Amino acid sequence: MKKITINDIAKMAGTSKTTVSFYLNGKYNKMSEGTKKRIGKVIEENNYIPNNAARAINNKSSKTIGVVISSITNGFSNKLVSGIEESALEKDYQIIVGSSHSEPTREYKCVENMIKCNVDGFIVQPSMEFKKTLDLIKRYDIPIVYVDSHLYTNDIPLVKTNNYKSTYEFTKYLIRKGYNNFLIIEADPSNLSTRLERHDGFYDALNGTNLPVQEFVVKNKNDKMLVEKLVEFASKNIDLTKRTVVFSPNCWMLPKVYESLKNFYGLMPNQLGLYGFDNDEWINSVTPSVSSIIQPAYEEGKVAFKLLYELIKGYRKGYVKEVIDCDLILNQSVL
Repeated sequence: MKKITINDIAKMAGTSKTTVSFYLNGKYNKMSEGTKKRIGKVIEENNYIPNNAARAINNKSSKTIGVVISSITNGFSNKLVSGIEESALEKDYQIIVGSSHSEPTREYKCVENMIKCNVDGFIVQPSMEFKKTLDLIKRYDIPIVYVDSHLYTNDIPLVKTNNYKSTYEFTKYLIRKGYNNFLIIEADPSNLSTRLERHDGFYDALNGTNLPVQEFVVKNKNDKMLVEKLVEFASKNIDLTKRTVVFSPNCWMLPKVYESLKNFYGLMPNQLGLYGFDNDEWINSVTPSVSSIIQPAYEEGKVAFKLLYELIKGYRKGYVKEVIDCDLILNQSVL
């Protein structure tokens, strides 16, 4: 879609560019009520976002990019943003960061506000309901790179880690090491592509083994009774006659799962193994020990900015997919 300009708004409203500029700056004192309503209607119908920074610098590059992530509160996101910022500064760019909490309305608002700041491009960890927001970005013809998560289309450049492969291979490894009872405690995997990839990697590795698998899906991460519910789930499904694995693929949930296994600490890590994603600083400090798949988030951020920069400059076009390998932190029982 063609990007709507202030000139287009003026033509559609049957007025001058100057009058539209007055409207956008709230200067209505010399404007008739009819003209004001007409301009407002055209702006609303065309979903026009006034770009204050662009008007101020005559549509030159702002040397700024927008970064929208699910949450800034976890270690993965902090490292991801640090990698983006480090690479951005090397090219004399600044970043604006927003947290969507995977809420489509909040996500849309973050992007809308960043467009008003005339960002040159976007790096986004999208929710599964990102299409409306993506349509807005495309309308303004702004380059975008997905990071970590993605929609299942092949039209937006993507930087991610090998969530499926790393989960699949490590689960297979645990089977070979003699674990024969598997539990998975996860957030709803349908909400984010990363969750689904880890979910599928876990189940595909167990497919055809006939090993028992039990699942607990967390509906609300803010549930005050979550730990108590996990204690009940663990008590029902940890078989003391078998070697059990508990997989917690969400970094924000792993400490809660660890807390819920307090009654079984004496069995860890030999009889009972716990593994998750990320939390490398926390994992290195807890006893009994935990295994984890670690995403190189800092590197992921650097690669994402490099790709976006090449798109902004026109050095690269079309769909690109960069997949980065994960690392492992293993506890002694699975070495």
